[in-house]
Amino acid sequence: MKINTVSQKIAITALLTAIMMILGYIEKSIPFLSFLPGAKIGLSNIVVLLAFYLLGEKQALLITVIKITVNGLLFSGLNGMIYAGMGGILAYLVMILCFKAGKFSMIGVSVAGAVAHNIGQIAAACFMMNSLSLVYYLPVLMILGVFGGAVTGVLGSLVYRHLKNNA
Repeated sequence: MKINTVSQKIAITALLTAIMMILGYIEKSIPFLSFLPGAKIGLSNIVVLLAFYLLGEKQALLITVIKITVNGLLFSGLNGMIYAGMGGILAYLVMILCFKAGKFSMIGVSVAGAVAHNIGQIAAACFMMNSLSLVYYLPVLMILGVFGGAVTGVLGSLVYRHLKNNA
């Protein structure tokens, strides 16, 4: 899929943002992991992955910031925005490193981003609660991050391959 013009980038960014919000809403509506704080598969991260591969890192950053802001306003409030912001920005930075290295598949980029997101969330929680005791929860979130990152990476790879083959 070749994106040549600014108007195409804007249209695809808007479309991906809308899809991201829908996936985020769907995931919030399914309480499958609600017993574990901070745990989710991260379906809307498929969109961030696609933005990296289709549009580049600037558009991926824009979509990440929109995701953090709008999801915070709609679903989680200021505290949720802080956790998502710390996790999202750290995940974005790690994903850039992996993406630019060229040695990682989309699944690898996704897993690295998911684990980094969980590290960022724990760092935010430790800071906000002024306690390092929450670090004990990090191994649980990292295991879930590997699983969630793999799921979103596989789904993102399938969508990306479909878009490349049918554009």
